[in-house]
Amino acid sequence: MNTTESNRNLVRDAFARWEAGDFSAVLDLMAEDLEWTIIGSTAISGTYTSRDAFQDAVGNMLRKAFKGPIEPTIHKVIADGSDVAVLFESHAETHAGPDYDQVYCWALEVVDGRIRRGTAYLDTAMIDAVVAPHL
Repeated sequence: MNTTESNRNLVRDAFARWEAGDFSAVLDLMAEDLEWTIIGSTAISGTYTSRDAFQDAVGNMLRKAFKGPIEPTIHKVIADGSDVAVLFESHAETHAGPDYDQVYCWALEVVDGRIRRGTAYLDTAMIDAVVAPHL
């Protein structure tokens, strides 16, 4: 199996587990020295320089806004060597107000079986409208 196929399968399998309710499968795929960027200028936007920093900052913010976990629906996993893109939607109930129904494209760099870098492209207006008021 070549690098493209291996990375696509690795990411697809982790996201399938998340879709089944196990986000830890994706989190475990992230390198400890992960560099993660969330686009825009929202409360969760910015670049995180470790898996723990990403999980602590973003996870804590989202837990304040949501009643339960984000439920993803994966549409496509595209790979070319170490570059992997995941197109998906998500749903989560908030503590008050409209539900969080988001569309994402995560652009990932997978090296040696770990996500080393990622950029999350998403509807930042949705973050401001639905998540930020709960923070």
